[in-house]
This record gives sequence, structure tokens and C-alpha cells, in this order.
Amino acid sequence: MSSVEQLISDGVKAIAYIPFEDTPKDNSKAVFHWDKRPELTVETELKPKHNIAIKPDFKWVDIDFDCDEAKQLMNGYFNPTYLFGRDERGHALIEVSDPTQFPLTKVQFGKDCLIEMRGEGCYSVAQGTLTGPDGEASFKKTDYGKPLSYKECRKKFFEIGLLCQLKRGFNGAVNNFIIPIVGEMIFKGIEINHCTEIMMKFLKLVDRFDDREKETKKSILSMYKKNKPSKIEKMIDWSTLQQTQVENVIDEIVSLTKEETVKERKRQRLETKTLTEIKNTNYPPLIEVVSKILTTGLFFFSAKPKVGKSFLGLALTYAVSKGNNFLGLKTEQGSCLYLAYEDSEARIRRRSDDMGMEESDCLEFAFKSEKLMDGLEEQLIQWIEDKKAYGQRPLLIIIDTYIRSQDGKAGAGNNSYEIDSSKLDRLQREMLLRDVCCMFITHDKKVEEADKLNNMSGSIAFQGQDGIWHLDKNRTDGSTSSTLHVEPRDLEPQEYEIHMNDAFQWENIGTPMKKSMDKTTRHVLEAVEEVSKIRGDAKPQEVWQWILIHKPREGEDSVPNTKQFEWAYSKKIYSLFKKGMIVRGERASTYMLPQLHKNFEDDAQSDVPF
Repeated sequence: MSSVEQLISDGVKAIAYIPFEDTPKDNSKAVFHWDKRPELTVETELKPKHNIAIKPDFKWVDIDFDCDEAKQLMNGYFNPTYLFGRDERGHALIEVSDPTQFPLTKVQFGKDCLIEMRGEGCYSVAQGTLTGPDGEASFKKTDYGKPLSYKECRKKFFEIGLLCQLKRGFNGAVNNFIIPIVGEMIFKGIEINHCTEIMMKFLKLVDRFDDREKETKKSILSMYKKNKPSKIEKMIDWSTLQQTQVENVIDEIVSLTKEETVKERKRQRLETKTLTEIKNTNYPPLIEVVSKILTTGLFFFSAKPKVGKSFLGLALTYAVSKGNNFLGLKTEQGSCLYLAYEDSEARIRRRSDDMGMEESDCLEFAFKSEKLMDGLEEQLIQWIEDKKAYGQRPLLIIIDTYIRSQDGKAGAGNNSYEIDSSKLDRLQREMLLRDVCCMFITHDKKVEEADKLNNMSGSIAFQGQDGIWHLDKNRTDGSTSSTLHVEPRDLEPQEYEIHMNDAFQWENIGTPMKKSMDKTTRHVLEAVEEVSKIRGDAKPQEVWQWILIHKPREGEDSVPNTKQFEWAYSKKIYSLFKKGMIVRGERASTYMLPQLHKNFEDDAQSDVPF
């Protein structure tokens, strides 16, 4: 039996192709339409010049050791069934005992990939011609391979990744380097034995085991006895990116070993910062993906069926991908991802044509994915990191709809808040960490509530995120418009009257209909505007006087100039100021409309809702 026949008989999926004939020019590794090629069988007739590519699936996972450190560590962690790659090195094919779908997972140091777990949707050249001077790919079956559980496989994978990261970042000062790492492990709750095991492997990797074993074990024991967790950012000479990656890998190790090796214990101390420390820290500025209405983080967008929320979501991603205005508001330009669970490629094509959209390489679509808490978070993070690796700026992800991203275990009853919160918390943290906005589209409840933002279907956990949009069809006679209510956590609430034109494009046509405003609000806004035209801004007493002259009460010739009247309008002026509907004027104790202020952005359409 040939080696290829052995491979096939073991149940490994593989394809055959001819380098440079079935591949792009000058790249023998890339295979056109590899996922549609017929899989090899023992009856397949192979030509001498055929290359063999392995396709990992539910049963087999391919570990790609992309650096020398990872290759050095492989034998201590894995006993693969097959070894392959350049001269039978670089890849380990491992049989898993609990077949499942494996997401593509990488551990990096900066932009360098250190180790990669390749599953379904990937392929790797196992035999034949490779580019470069490093020889041809070949593979062999080992005599010590044994199946591993998927959890055990991932745990070993991330430990190798962590050790490789530490080796790349090692500055030569063992004690100063190890202490922050051990502190981070204490902080995350890793047991002392597990921590010591990892640190001993690190010492061997940097050739310092013989001279630092005892001292390092002593330091680890002392730190665990004192229970003094520290943060890894104290590590010297490491960039923020590199720190973050190490922290993330440690988090993965913790999540995979929690049942086995992590002590559940209460932290002895709270991690605190003084107000002085906070005020003297330079935090990055808030990123407004769309000016005034959308920031990075996690948002929810709700409306009733057939109102046009998917059209609005598509228009939003397109505008951001191009850096165009959205509803007349400025956008940041960046790469966008739209998860269109309820659409097809053909429907997106028709809809984009109807909306007059041009081609955009910065707008991508996906029509299926893993579920929340079952791989979706990892897929989104991988998409973000892939964009960054190619020098792009990932900025916006829209998931249409929230219910389609669920695993069928959605919250119900009294515990719905806890269930939804547990699903959303990690995703929110990851988005904020990476300066990306993720927006879920969801449906309204069947029974309407007075508060528009309480109408979205789902738990109150949605309102604990970074912002809510709600699109409400105006029911006024003859109206074809809708009102977009926006409540971002870090920005002022906004309302816009918007309309879908004949080209299926949403347009901002200004203020929510004045009928929706109370009479006092309309009078104050009109007075501020009219007085400002004459004086540049308006004092409260000037507002009262204008209303007294121009807006008498119904059925009366005039409004009596009483303290009660002045007090009522003073309260209304202050209320509108707090809502951002009016701003401070140039003179002392005066007000004006935001669009008239000299520092207000002069845009094609005003950012203010009136």
C-alpha cells in the first residue's frame, strides 16, 4: 500500500492537483477552486507530477508550526498521526476523538504568525512541489499517533503559542520578565502547578533552565503565597499589541483548563485606580463611526418587519466602506462585514443594484456562521485580525438578525437577562478592545410600549450595551417617513425624520415631525431661532418676550407676564439645553441653535434633529 493509499484508508480527505497548471502563475501552493475538486480515493489514478493537498475536516485537525520555536515544542505536546510539510516538517495532522467543526485559529507576535490550527475550509500541501528553496513537501505516518479530544488539542495549541510569544518577547532578564507573567496567571486564576509547568518549559526554551530553575520555582511559590496578582502591561519593552496578544492567549488557556486546573477562589483585593490616576491617564479618543449616532462597541437596531431596517443596515455598511456621508452625517472609512443570514447572494446583488451601490472591496458579506458562544466570536475576531494583517482598518460589523445568531437556547422567563448578558459581554469587550462597532439587527415586540426603545424583541440586556437604534414608521396621515431614534451610551440622544426614496435609499429630511413636539418646545425653539437672527443668540428673557408677543394663548389676547410663566419657560430652556437641542451662545447666559454656532460642523445636512 502506497503512502497516499494509507492516507486515504485512514479517512483523511485529500485532493490532487498539478502545480502551475492547476494553480495561479508562479505560485504552486495556491489551488484554484480547491474546495470543489473531487476528493481522492484509493482508486484514483495519480500522475507522477501530481501534488497532494490535505483537507482537514471534522475528524482531523492540522497544526501548522510556523516558527522554529513551535517546531521545537511539538514533540513535547503532540503525538501526531501524520507529519508533513517541507521535508516532513512543519505540519502535524492529529486525529480527534470527538469530531467537531474547527475554526481557523492563529497565535501571532505582532504580524508574525507563530502557530496555526487549521480546520474545515483550509487545505495544506502534503506532497509535491513547493515554492522557494526549502525542498518539496512530503508526509509520513508515525507509529505513535493517538486521537486527542478537541479541547485537549486546543489547550496544547495555545500553550505552545504562549511559549512562542514569550520566547519572541524575552529580554534576557529572567526574573523581571517572568514576574509579570506569573502575576497575570494569578490574576486569571491559574493554579500554581500549571503555572510552574509552563514557566519551566519557557526556561528550557530560552536555555535558562539549568541556572534558573530553583530560583524561578521559589519566586512562583512566594507570589502565590502572597496572592499578589499583577498586570502583564507592566512588562518592560513590550508594545501594547504584543501585551494584548499574550493576555488573550492566557485567557484561552484559562477557559480551556478551568474545569481541570483552575482554582475557583475569591480575589483578596479589588483592582482599583484613584481619580488622580484616571485624570492623569491619556485615554484614546472616542471613535465615532458615524458622527453623533454610532461609536465602537456593541449596538442594537430594532424595527417592525417591512419597515426597511435591512436596507438601512446595508446603506450604513456601504457608506462606512466608502467613507461617504450616512443620512448626511460624516463617517469614518473602514472595512465592513455584513452577516446576511436571511438573504442570498442574488438578493444582495439585486438590492445593491436597486440602491445604486458601486463596487467596494471594503464591504464583505457572509451568509452563514457559527452561533454566539459557539464560535461566532472567534470568527469575527479572526476577520478583524485578518483585515489588520493586510493593512486595512476593520470598523463595522452588522449581524442581521440577532435571533439567527442564536443557538436555540435564547433566554426565556426570569433568567433571560443573565443568558443574553453572558452571550454579549465577551463580544462587547472584544469589539471595544479592537475599536470596532458590531450592530445586531432585531425585531420589535408585537405589543408596543410607550417608550420606543423598549419595543425591541429580547431582554433588557440589550439596553446595557453601547447604544440602541429604533426605526419607527410615522403614522401621521399621508406620511411616508419614519423616525430614527438613537440612544448611544457615550453621545447625546438623537432623533431624525428619514424617508426612503424611489431609489431605495434612506434620506435624512430633518426633524422628527413637529407634531410630535409639545407646544412649549416648539415655541422655545422658534423663539431662540428668531431672536438669534437679530441678536446672534438669545437670552431667556428675550425668549419670553418673543413668545409673549408672537404666541399668545388660545382664546386670549395675550399671555400675562407672570413669574409662573417665566419659571415654566426657564425650565423648558434648561431642559432643551441638557438634551443638546440648544447650545450656549456667544453672550453671557444666552442660547442658540447648534447649527448656528461657529464651532458647529457645517455639513450637507445638519447633525441636529431639528
